[in-house]
Amino acid sequence: MIYDKKKPILSHIELSNICNAMCPQCGRNTVDKETGELKMLPGLNTGELLVDDYKNIFDDEFYDNFKLKKVNYCGNRSDPIATKHLHEVIEYTLERDKDTIINVATNGGLKTTEWWYNFGKLLSDKKHLISFGIDGLSDTHSLYRINTNFEKVIANAESFIKAGGKASWQFLVFSHNEHQIDEAKSLAKKIGFIEFKHIFTPRFLRLNNKERRFNFKNKEYILKESSIKSVSDYIRNNITDDIDIQCKAKKINEFFLDYDGNVFPCCWLGQSYAYKDYGRNVDNIMQWYDNNMNALKHSLTDILTKSFFLETLEKSWKVQPCYSCKKFCNKKINSNKQQFTTKEQL
Repeated sequence: MIYDKKKPILSHIELSNICNAMCPQCGRNTVDKETGELKMLPGLNTGELLVDDYKNIFDDEFYDNFKLKKVNYCGNRSDPIATKHLHEVIEYTLERDKDTIINVATNGGLKTTEWWYNFGKLLSDKKHLISFGIDGLSDTHSLYRINTNFEKVIANAESFIKAGGKASWQFLVFSHNEHQIDEAKSLAKKIGFIEFKHIFTPRFLRLNNKERRFNFKNKEYILKESSIKSVSDYIRNNITDDIDIQCKAKKINEFFLDYDGNVFPCCWLGQSYAYKDYGRNVDNIMQWYDNNMNALKHSLTDILTKSFFLETLEKSWKVQPCYSCKKFCNKKINSNKQQFTTKEQL
């Protein structure tokens, strides 16, 4: 079984399917093959877990069986800051265990500086880290983080940090911003970010080329992979059937919960499941996924400890691993993956 009750458990949670941004390589968006227009997939900006749903999932039974070490509020197709009850959800989590580490990943473009100051106050004496996705400087950031404003994001981050919040600057590297890494790092340090992370993105892997052309609101865009390093080439050349799967979820004892209450070992299988609504190819393992994996209808503790799907998934690694497992938990790929991500303390 993947999950061990004797070890502290981690949770990766997508509280909603709501986001303000239109990032062209996000799983919530698509480029129309005929018109080249960037569009949001239908059915989004509609669903979320409210605080009462959250309390029902993370109930007494769960806390009697598991020690929740860390929660990462980060969505496949959402921004946690868009969630109606984010503060209440985090307050409940900390009431149940004040030592739980709180991580949040955001584009930083929502809410006011006052809201962010209050958020910083809420977390100032808690174990936490808020990751701001800022992909460049004022002239380049919004070329990928479409519908966000660099100056507003920086103002929100400054307000959060001023209140005692700990923040990380996450910089996705493309050809249009690769020359700004050092300048962005210097700005991050000046503002008070405690960490700077730049990532060479694998988002071009599914395109089978190193650029994407599209239009949005009558503006033409050309998004190109960084010329410094190609993650897509590296992964593409190392995905084979004869591989050793080292499941990250099993290794760190982490599960993923989406806004509908569905439970998965990881966000990658969660995204694979979500794609079924749009006629996209999904991992074969999903044919064993069923309603017993929904924590709004069934005990989260039972799902984590008695799931037929999780047992089947683990057996599949020795027979025929699904594509997501081969891509993200491939021992050969992961052993060299650190060359594409640089994390620095400031």
